Amino acid sequence: MTDYARFGEKVSQIFDEVTKPAKDADLKRENANINGDAPMGAMLQYGANTAKEWNLDNLVDPYIAKLHREGWIHIHDLDFYAWTTTCTQIDLIKLFEGGFSTGHGYLRPPKSIGSYAALAAIAIQSNQSDQHEQHEQHRAA
Repeated sequence: MTDYARFGEKVSQIFDEVTKPAKDADLKRENANINGDAPMGAMLQYGANTAKEWNLDNLVDPYIAKLHREGWIHIHDLDFYAWTTTCTQIDLIKLFEGGFSTGHGYLRPPKSIGSYAALAAIAIQSNQSDQHEQHEQHRAA
């Protein structure tokens, strides 16, 4: 069987699974932010899960892909793997000790729990915007 035939078989299995009601389909319950039983939710699941398989087959080291498929590791946001590095880890201790610069301004090190939380939220939002919005701007150009 060719690689394309194997991939087609995987895609067919994904579509069969996503077409079931969410109560009967693990794939549709994987992301709590998506109602897999709604038409748009099902479309998102078709695309996301097909992208995951393509990324595992074409971009991820075969040994790592095997570990992921067997459940030994989990590659978070695998559907975005070809597009961006999502969920980059931020060293919050370093951030809290040194403050934070957005490139447009500087936030000093926090002095209260509320300031700690606000600084963490700003850093994470800025990081997410840098990863996703810059990519969208690049694709639009």
